[in-house]
Amino acid sequence: MRWPVLALLPLAVAAEPLQVPPGPDGAPLILVPAGEFTRGNRGGEANERPARTISLDAFALDRIEVTVARFAAFTAAAGHRTVAEREGWAWVWAGEWGKGGKFVRTRGADWRHPKGPGSDPLPEHPVTQVAYPDAEAYCRWAGKRLPTEAQWEKAARGSDGRLYPWGETFEAGRANTVGAADGFPEVAPVGSFPAGASPYGALDMAGNVWEWTADWYRSDYFAAAPARNPPGPPGGKARVVRGGSWGGPPDWATVTNRYDRPPDYRNNKIGFRCAKDLR
Repeated sequence: MRWPVLALLPLAVAAEPLQVPPGPDGAPLILVPAGEFTRGNRGGEANERPARTISLDAFALDRIEVTVARFAAFTAAAGHRTVAEREGWAWVWAGEWGKGGKFVRTRGADWRHPKGPGSDPLPEHPVTQVAYPDAEAYCRWAGKRLPTEAQWEKAARGSDGRLYPWGETFEAGRANTVGAADGFPEVAPVGSFPAGASPYGALDMAGNVWEWTADWYRSDYFAAAPARNPPGPPGGKARVVRGGSWGGPPDWATVTNRYDRPPDYRNNKIGFRCAKDLR
């Protein structure tokens, strides 16, 4: 399949002035200002506790998840082959959540064919079937990096401790989660839910696809982390993914929910976005 030229790709994003110039990949960026915010959820799972006030330096974040079209431009320019392409298979969700659905190891599934051969995604869909090294390589190519877990959470919730990017309660018209009530039985084009924007203008921070972050996962890290610019644990066996997906329930799409997967893991519910330091 020949992908359209990236610069000509229309994206369904809210019409707001951008605060940071786009990166080398053309992705729109939003500014997350320096300052304190509440990380964690005192009423959440054990790995979301304790809720603490921490401080971050200013940074920029991709306003939308990395798209299939942008990832195609990267692979063509860098000659990158993903983990799924090299190994010849990936996990694909089959069935319905809560009704016996499960991930099935599927030959030929990769970012070009997220559900297996013949399942071509739309160019404006978020790229999936990317393992952690693939996401990291893209961000490096684009002059950026993956966000830390703390940066991801602040960009998603702002400074007032809200549970979803838009407020305290879930509203179906603001995010793509399990079922078709939101208009999408599966993945949606990036930016399809402008009403779900975070306080800084980031889109799809709840639902659509889970997103890799830079941090190694440790269930008790929040209690031990430094109060300023926490970098994540020094090592581990799994990386943190955040944000929920089109195939999960709303309570998995909170801004504090933490999920972990081995770096080489890939499925059709996990994608990513990049961050950039500001100097």
